[in-house]
Amino acid sequence: MRQKSTKILCAISALIVGIYSHAALAAETANMSLTGAVRNAIMAIWPYLAPIVAAVPTIPSEFIKAWRTMASDVGAISVAASTAFVIALMLATAALTTRFMAKRLEPQPGTPVVEAIFRRFAIDFSGALALIATAIIGSELLLSDKTLAGFFGQSLVEFLVRFEVAYIIPAILYRPGEPTLRLMPGSDIQVRKGQSYLRAALFIGLGFPTLIPVFVRAGMQSNAVQGLAVTIGALTAGLSLVAAWRFLAAGETPVRLWRPLVIMATISFWLSWCYGVIALDFPFFFAIVKLGTVVILGLMADRLVAAGLKGATDPDAEALVQANIWRRFGAAIQRVVYVLAFAAATITIIQWLAEVNPSFIPPERLATLETSAGEGIAIFCLGYIAFEALMGWMRVHFAPAPLAIIPGLDDDEIPPATRLATVMPLIQGTIGAALLGTTTLIALSKLGLNTTPILAGAGILGLAVSFGSQSLVRDIVAGIFYMIDDAFRLGEYIEASKLKGNVERISLRSIRLRHQNGQIHTIPFGQMGSITNYSRDWVTMKFNLRLSRDIDIDVVRKTVKAVGQEMLTDEELGKEFIQPLKMQGVADILENALVMRFKFTVRPGKPTFVQREAIKRLVKVFAAKGIGFAQNSVVIQSARKSDPDDDESLVAAASLAPAAAGAQSPR
Repeated sequence: MRQKSTKILCAISALIVGIYSHAALAAETANMSLTGAVRNAIMAIWPYLAPIVAAVPTIPSEFIKAWRTMASDVGAISVAASTAFVIALMLATAALTTRFMAKRLEPQPGTPVVEAIFRRFAIDFSGALALIATAIIGSELLLSDKTLAGFFGQSLVEFLVRFEVAYIIPAILYRPGEPTLRLMPGSDIQVRKGQSYLRAALFIGLGFPTLIPVFVRAGMQSNAVQGLAVTIGALTAGLSLVAAWRFLAAGETPVRLWRPLVIMATISFWLSWCYGVIALDFPFFFAIVKLGTVVILGLMADRLVAAGLKGATDPDAEALVQANIWRRFGAAIQRVVYVLAFAAATITIIQWLAEVNPSFIPPERLATLETSAGEGIAIFCLGYIAFEALMGWMRVHFAPAPLAIIPGLDDDEIPPATRLATVMPLIQGTIGAALLGTTTLIALSKLGLNTTPILAGAGILGLAVSFGSQSLVRDIVAGIFYMIDDAFRLGEYIEASKLKGNVERISLRSIRLRHQNGQIHTIPFGQMGSITNYSRDWVTMKFNLRLSRDIDIDVVRKTVKAVGQEMLTDEELGKEFIQPLKMQGVADILENALVMRFKFTVRPGKPTFVQREAIKRLVKVFAAKGIGFAQNSVVIQSARKSDPDDDESLVAAASLAPAAAGAQSPR
């Protein structure tokens, strides 16, 4: 039954491998039905698969025969003992080193997340280095590959080293028992369910390519080796699928969302393995391994940066410096990781294409192209890293981005930015474009491309754009002169083109104003015209209060002066004043009020806040001093000629008034 299953798996692999290995035949049969195309593909590659399929039943006997050959080798027992001693010494050395380093590098509570991750990685890496060093020394002193048994012992030692080093990667990503240091999202239950199957998949997947040369050297037939490789690949893929399945099934995300991706990745891995083994296309297999390594390392770096950014959102006092660094440069570091991963994947693909398809890249240019491609991509990556570092440094030191005022959250005015901070976006764009453009041209020249036509074409294109887009050129030039004149800055309140608002963003050709009601106005520089700036140097605030007509004006003046002196000594408000609060005098006389005008001069940062505070204090002090505000009552006086009958009525009413008052008295 197992032999039949193995044959079925081999036949399925042959079906898919035929699509890759016989593209020409597939093209010829493009007009056939799907069944006919599949049949022809299988028949075309069957001569290559028939010996492998026929050798599958002989795998156990071939394996036993090779094992007996190794066991009969001279000194096999002593070699086995030496191998066991070396492996035990390796494990003990790694464990002692890990424990020794853990006492010194174990992260303490309150340690920043990224620092704690690096500490744990340093502990694991120290154990791996100790394991490798012990393996090298033990193999050189106690083992030798001159005999078959010695070669087998060295292969076992190498297999253990590969397994322990490879397992560091999933350990870093999923950190069993340490959820705070886990780079990939997942719970302890998920890690526990998938961990054992993942270890088994790594054990089998790494054990076969490490130990199979020993059995080949012991006389195992190549067809049996290929059949065993297909079977081992299927087993490894199955264990990996089970590990991923159990991990996802125990999580909050439904498995059905990940099912197609997991199945496709597992089948692709197994088919790539089968194709490399059956077609003996080892460059393709190693290219797949390299690409997988690049993806995993890029994923680890990306998750590490994401952990740093997440830990910087609510840092402890001890982690304030690291948190600021991650907040400022974390996004740039993440973009650099993407660029480096893409560059490494590109180099891997170019090397594979050059190796398997000489017509794609002639052999005489292969060595030169590999060197030039590596240099060009390295130059571009270094230029991009320099670009991100420079942009991040300029943003931190010269151009802090102003926040938009949100009603209910930011009631105070945002202080205007400096002149350098205002023009910094334009400087950043210019320097960044120049740096990236120069780096790209140098990288292309390293690849052997002539950059002179590119420069000439760019010049001609620039002239064409300048002539065809005169309004755009006008906007850019007008913006440059506005910046030279220092007409406005970020955060200032201005009026331009009959529109008002705070300057929220400045681009190469336009300005964005945020109105106090929330609207956003985008105005091209060429249409702004004259500028009225309400936030430059100082602001004089004037306001009126309606007071009662019977107040003493001198008392009000002295009271206001005292309030102004008190505000000057205030710790928060005093630094804002240029001229203190004072009363200018009577602005108007109404029927029921005296309109008094007050003014003060402050810095342009918080004028309305100071005005509200001044009015609040004046209301409080006026109430204490008995200075009343105007009421809405109106006094009406009659000026018409009196009537004799009315005079008699008034006299009678006056005579009756005392009697009425006595009648209403409680006594």
